Amino acid sequence: MTNPEYKSPSWPDIFRYLYKHKIAILGISFTVAVIVAIITLFIPNRYTSTANLLPSQRPSLGFDLFSEEGGLSSIASSVLGSGVSEECNRYIVLLSSYTTSKRVVEKFDLIEKYELSESQAPMKYAIDILSERTTFESQEEGNFIISVEDEDPELAKDMAEFYITVLNEINTRIVTKDARQYREFIEKRYQKALTDADSLKQ
Repeated sequence: MTNPEYKSPSWPDIFRYLYKHKIAILGISFTVAVIVAIITLFIPNRYTSTANLLPSQRPSLGFDLFSEEGGLSSIASSVLGSGVSEECNRYIVLLSSYTTSKRVVEKFDLIEKYELSESQAPMKYAIDILSERTTFESQEEGNFIISVEDEDPELAKDMAEFYITVLNEINTRIVTKDARQYREFIEKRYQKALTDADSLKQ
């Protein structure tokens, strides 16, 4: 018993087959295109609000904030200078934390918006959706990018601004802590200098 040999079709055979079944092929292609178009109509549009934060070049501490929508013109305080990437990575962790995400969910009532009131874990699911729609990115140039996506462009913009507010609060705490530690260091050095001066007099 001999094994059947497979002979690949030639290009003329392929063209003849396509031409013979052109109506079926065009019909299937048209049907798929119509189905995709219909599905697309039911998919809600999503808008992305993006904030680009840059280390301030002014003597004062701070971030200069530029928004692609032009609506986020504000300054978020910062201690960025050297070690920008390290600080940005720290901000990514802090802004992605459960505590920050919960604040965003509660402030903008995202459980109701995402229709999760009847779910088993409304807060968890709301945070999961928020995480999928929010990105924090540290770039090599030192930029810190915040992007929020939502069907409502105003809500996306408001949430991006709120993240800036949270970042500002974090930076304020860092600056306050650094200032306190520096003051304590100066006071200790001053007291040590006084003690040394007294010992020299004796």
